[in-house]
Amino acid sequence: MTRSGNARVGRREASRVARPSLPFSRMATRRCCWLVDAIEGAGSRGDEREAVVEELRNTKDRRSVLGRYGFDANCDTTLKDYGDYRIDDGEIAFDRLIKAG
Repeated sequence: MTRSGNARVGRREASRVARPSLPFSRMATRRCCWLVDAIEGAGSRGDEREAVVEELRNTKDRRSVLGRYGFDANCDTTLKDYGDYRIDDGEIAFDRLIKAG
């Protein structure tokens, strides 16, 4: 599935649900899309673990619900800000932004 295909699926899925998904499920969905993109990016080697891992490591300036991110030489994320969540009336709610960088 292409990135534009991912966006179409996401919009279609969002229109079918009664309430917005939890932040964690959105992050999990984006991770799955990232993995699919890496498999596509590996081309004919998409069934080889090493090729897919290399594609993942080469991620630069990827757009996501977390903001734009990539990975450095140590495979650490370039994201420096993180969300802190709390339980509010039985629901997960955003509490504050943590600046880690």
